[in-house]
Amino acid sequence: VGRWHPKGYNLSRCSLFPDERTVVPSDVRIMGASEMLLHAKQLVSENTGVYETLFVYGACPITSQRIILDLEIDMEVPEEINISVDIDSYIWVTRDFYPALSIGIYLAPVIEQKAPIHKHNHVYVDILMPQSAEDQGSDGAQRTEWWTKSVPLSSIPHVSFGVLSTANHTSNLLLCFPRMIHNRTNSSRRATRIPLDVIDLFWNEVVLPSISQEAPNSSLPYVDTTVHEIRYKSRKGSSSQPGSQRPKATPVSRVAFERIQKRMRTRVEGQAMLAPYGSFFFVLEGKGIKLWTKDGQDGRYDSPYQALKANFTNLDWDYMMNRNYGELYLDVGVSFNPTGQFVGLWRLDALKASFQKGGFRKGTTHHTSTLGRYGGIQAEMAQAHSRSSQICFRSAYQLCYEAIRPNNNEPKFVSDRDAYNLTEG
Repeated sequence: VGRWHPKGYNLSRCSLFPDERTVVPSDVRIMGASEMLLHAKQLVSENTGVYETLFVYGACPITSQRIILDLEIDMEVPEEINISVDIDSYIWVTRDFYPALSIGIYLAPVIEQKAPIHKHNHVYVDILMPQSAEDQGSDGAQRTEWWTKSVPLSSIPHVSFGVLSTANHTSNLLLCFPRMIHNRTNSSRRATRIPLDVIDLFWNEVVLPSISQEAPNSSLPYVDTTVHEIRYKSRKGSSSQPGSQRPKATPVSRVAFERIQKRMRTRVEGQAMLAPYGSFFFVLEGKGIKLWTKDGQDGRYDSPYQALKANFTNLDWDYMMNRNYGELYLDVGVSFNPTGQFVGLWRLDALKASFQKGGFRKGTTHHTSTLGRYGGIQAEMAQAHSRSSQICFRSAYQLCYEAIRPNNNEPKFVSDRDAYNLTEG
């Protein structure tokens, strides 16, 4: 694109050996996007296959020259570019979860098709590796050092544990079990979904008894004692299939939830068969809050973070920001919005230079359609840089993606059948 010159190439290689000869390519034609559209409009009456020839084959219908698309021919500089900042999502990893208000705890495990964190969210957890028999020694105190291993959060077996709901938003509380980390039987990938019998045992022996001990007498008739009973009540309509709907979540106050967590840990530590559930920790995940924090809600607040604290009062943000109690990750978005009707594209050569200068890894390049020079990049930052810069991941993409982005953020926008039949909606 940028390397093609319609006026020709100079054959000089250096100043020591000048060469005045030039080569003019005659088998290609450089066109901008607007020129291609105008050319197709002029020729459509004469040639019915002009659109296919121009936009699919990439050839000029008259001269049969190959078309080189240079989008920067139509480039215009906007008079003004508005820079907007927001917080799109948050993740909080903590051992002891303390909300500002009440929280709803599921009375039975949630049956889902895939794990709540089914793909890598660029959050890592340092796992303490157990000592070998040689390290422990005969008396168990031969060596005092411990090794840690950085593990992606998405590779730790976990399950939905509760929910925090307000009029504005719903956040999911997950429970992770680091002692259950293992690979799948026939694959080197991590197994993150916990078998139903295994997680039912945890609810029957740990969660439900802890809730019953802390629930007030007036609430006990509404708290069932076994998972089987709860799952039977949560069946859908006349369906005889247990667990066909999400189980009920019982509300628990902050003070009661603190005591429930302590009782849960006491029960796990007191029984040998519950040892695989030990060292569990919590992960709070909230998504889709961009418009609640964008530009401090049009200047009402000083920053997106102040808007976050004001709109989501069910969380103690000052407590969450304290790294002694856990690690808080905020997805900060910066968008560049030109005034007027423009379509912005990231040039990959400039974007790669920016990522490299920032200390990011190679990452993944996503081309816009079939354009080789434009697109987006997603890359993690090296962990050595991440600890000092407090940045773990960066993603650069065009906002035109929002026009076809499904609510579940899946990459599939339309099925092949609907696209072939031009089905609407």
